[in-house]
Amino acid sequence: RGTNTPLENREQKLLWAKNKRLISHNDNAALIGRGAVANPAIFREIRGGKPLTTEELITFTEALKENYSQILDSDVFTLHKLKEIWLYIMENFPDEKKILKTIRKTNNLGEFMNTIYTLPTIKNSLS
Repeated sequence: RGTNTPLENREQKLLWAKNKRLISHNDNAALIGRGAVANPAIFREIRGGKPLTTEELITFTEALKENYSQILDSDVFTLHKLKEIWLYIMENFPDEKKILKTIRKTNNLGEFMNTIYTLPTIKNSLS
């Protein structure tokens, strides 16, 4: 990991996020969409906070799984929702093509969760 240096001003923060392909912006507004899905800690990082960790992603996914399961009342629908989100989250793990393939192919919520538990530490750094 790189150092966790707070970014000095709004322009540096926007440039950092744009370079990480997390937002698009102009002088008046910023659009944060898939970037926030891929990195749930984006707002903390823009403010100079600590980078996203694999453990946070797993905790985030466990919470989503519980909530989706209650709302959708279906493991199949919950699995599809989580797989859709994890296609973006996997951008944090560019070298894990085998795990991405397993995520895409899994048809079982338990197998999906076991797969994400095998992820290594995220290698992203603030730059």
